[in-house]
Amino acid sequence: LEFRRVLFRSPGQFLQLQMQWREQLEDLREQSLEDGRKTLTGLRSEIEQARAKLLAGLGEALDQRRDFAHAAGLVRQLMFVEKFDENLSDFEDQLETD
Repeated sequence: LEFRRVLFRSPGQFLQLQMQWREQLEDLREQSLEDGRKTLTGLRSEIEQARAKLLAGLGEALDQRRDFAHAAGLVRQLMFVEKFDENLSDFEDQLETD
């Protein structure tokens, strides 16, 4: 399940993506340091792409379509992405101190 196919669709599909990312974060905790860094880099890249796509979609929803209900949904998705990014940063800090 790839985020490019999920964002901007149903809440259920975004929930699947959230679960996938959380599982990947849990898998990171069980990986070796080297493998964990590689996985973290890939996951961070997905998060950055998701953030950029959400921000672009938010701009379109507000400025062009004036679809405030859709924009609110995108803001909720963006809030999850930001929180998850904080979790990744916390995990990365743990790797640095171990």
